[in-house]
Amino acid sequence: GFDPAEVDKEKKMQVSAIQRLKDDPAEFALLESDVLTFAGTPYAHRPMGTVETIRRVSARDIRRWHQRQLEGPLTWVAVGDFDAAELKAFLDSRLPAAGKGRKGRNAKPREPVLKPRILEIQNESQQASLVLGFRAPSFHSPEYFTFRVLNTLLNGMGGRLFIELREKKSLAYSVFASHDSASSAGIYQIYIGCAPAKVEEAKRGLVEVLRSFVAGPVSDEELKRAKAYMVGLYQMGLQANRSQVHSYARYDLSGKGAVLVERFPELIEKVTAADVRRIAEKYIDTDRRTWVLLTPKGKKPKKR
Repeated sequence: GFDPAEVDKEKKMQVSAIQRLKDDPAEFALLESDVLTFAGTPYAHRPMGTVETIRRVSARDIRRWHQRQLEGPLTWVAVGDFDAAELKAFLDSRLPAAGKGRKGRNAKPREPVLKPRILEIQNESQQASLVLGFRAPSFHSPEYFTFRVLNTLLNGMGGRLFIELREKKSLAYSVFASHDSASSAGIYQIYIGCAPAKVEEAKRGLVEVLRSFVAGPVSDEELKRAKAYMVGLYQMGLQANRSQVHSYARYDLSGKGAVLVERFPELIEKVTAADVRRIAEKYIDTDRRTWVLLTPKGKKPKKR
């Protein structure tokens, strides 16, 4: 497998995709925020690589990488209408024996302290893109489920970010937040798309919303509504086999155990307003954060 001609074809397609990243200012700003906020962790890189690194990859490199993966333990997860014994027999007959080679490392790398940084970049868009980044709980963290509730309270059409920054103050065309939780580290990003003239006001408004959220109480009704939304959305998502197999695989391979997929509603319901307040104070009420700003050409970009 991995014919050199086919590898070269895929490399050209990936290089083209990398070169098109700047055509989507929001996605590009979020990727730059990943690199800045994950600094010092295994995730401080661009997932698709760079033009230079992709061009250096050979068919031999890919074959060697693929062979190394087969040497370690393999986990198969299947969802659907099938006979488990027959499926196992089929996989055993078609795939090389695995699991007798090297074992995966369980040691968690030490996560360095995030240093506040600001990155400003010029782009071709007439809209400004602003991303605020924080470190957040990893997928392994016991704080993971509480932070998911915190994100729901801030994010979405009925969340505080949308209401305060877009509906009340008209500071943003779009605003959303996302919690990306990997095995060894997590990141929380808040994106604002706004007019270039409103950048500074949008930054101040965002900080004010976060400070208010940390300082003020979360009402019982607000918390109940957020939990109901999360559980309903989660259960709807699990109706598809594809979503189920992804969830079972992630939870099992992470060490949490596939059984927690079924317990998600229960773990969300356990989160209290006090839990949310404690997590907000720990992760949101901090100066250890990064800013990425994409603005139209005309201003000199700076990094510090």
